[in-house]
Amino acid sequence: MHAPVDAFRSDARFSARVALAMFDGDLRVVLRNAEAEALIAQGLLSIDAHGRFAGALGRKLRARLATPQDEAPLVLGVADRREIYFGAVVTPVLPVASGGGGLFALLVRDALAELRDKALAVARRHGLTEREKRMLVLIVEGYDPSRAARDLGVARSTARTHLQRVFDKIGVTRQSALVSFVARSPGGEMASI
Repeated sequence: MHAPVDAFRSDARFSARVALAMFDGDLRVVLRNAEAEALIAQGLLSIDAHGRFAGALGRKLRARLATPQDEAPLVLGVADRREIYFGAVVTPVLPVASGGGGLFALLVRDALAELRDKALAVARRHGLTEREKRMLVLIVEGYDPSRAARDLGVARSTARTHLQRVFDKIGVTRQSALVSFVARSPGGEMASI
């Protein structure tokens, strides 16, 4: 195994929450972690019978390799709303030789899972109860108090009480301020890439 590949495997930034797939200039996948396997099984990452990235992802990767100066994250589409939460970064690992080749890493992270992890870390630091913690996570996921009440199986007034207690313990007065506080907070298991 090449040293750069081993470095990716051992780098703490690439925790269990980041899908990693190493591929060559022909889009042939040469290494993938369990999270990438899960995304393949869900149909988010398409691999053809020859072990190459295929479909819309293959087209996006070919375009990205043709314009290496483009560093904007790729948006990977899926069938539901979660498409806005998946971002992918392509980075060279080994330089491209004059005749082609090279080795690249595709890193896919679930930003919603990262935000959820941060919310759990905030809940621990601020001593939230289990219900308050669940309310915080639901608000961070974009639920309004009425929908959160349904999900928690409680009355709307009870959900509002939970939310008010979260506000009081964290020191904010609005849902938007709460989400912003969580997003800026350190913590969670996944580091930014």
